[in-house]
Amino acid sequence: MSHFEPLASLQDLDTRLAQLGHRLETLPEKIALGANALATSDNEAERVEVEEQAKVLRRDQRRHEDEVGGIEDRISKASYNLYSGAVTIPKELEAVQQEIDSLVRHRGTVEDSILELMEQIEPFDNELASLDADRAAMDAEAGQLSAKIEVAEAEIGAERAVVMSDRDGIVGLAGEELVALYEKHRGSMRDRVAVGRLVGSICDACHLEMSAVEVDRIRHFDDEVAVYCEECGALLVR
Repeated sequence: MSHFEPLASLQDLDTRLAQLGHRLETLPEKIALGANALATSDNEAERVEVEEQAKVLRRDQRRHEDEVGGIEDRISKASYNLYSGAVTIPKELEAVQQEIDSLVRHRGTVEDSILELMEQIEPFDNELASLDADRAAMDAEAGQLSAKIEVAEAEIGAERAVVMSDRDGIVGLAGEELVALYEKHRGSMRDRVAVGRLVGSICDACHLEMSAVEVDRIRHFDDEVAVYCEECGALLVR
């Protein structure tokens, strides 16, 4: 086995860990849950706006209903005066009747206003009901997505634990010196692959072909000499 083979294995495992991390962050269910959260926020904002518009109309409706209640109280009192015998003078009786007739007409006008307001409120109530139904569907979807994310996270976590265990085993076999070399070089490579195998004349870190002269030069080095790809800088395992 090549002196640097453990480092290639470490690189493979670290690449797998990175893939698992990327998979965890880019789960389709997480993306869908984010979209769900935005839609829920929009739904809430729209509901507040619709409810505010309906609230103004409902306030007017309550005010008119209170007014009708007051009118009916006045009609009741006037009717009592008319029929109880408390008023006996014909002119006064006529005046009471006229007051009742006027109050009844006014009550009818106010009741018509209430009906108009109810008609205006109805579309808002329908829209609120629709928004509430949409929100219920969004909440159900969010619950399903969260459950799927939990399952996926558990699966990824289990696989990551296996990879980490394998990595710990490789680290133990490689020894501190090789691992230190690997970690230092990996840190300098940032997001690039730090270790690649030389397969024929191809560096499998960057998948570029080296010249025959370079490959021949590399193969003449002692196995314990660190050699790096002239194209990508990866430490080559040969």
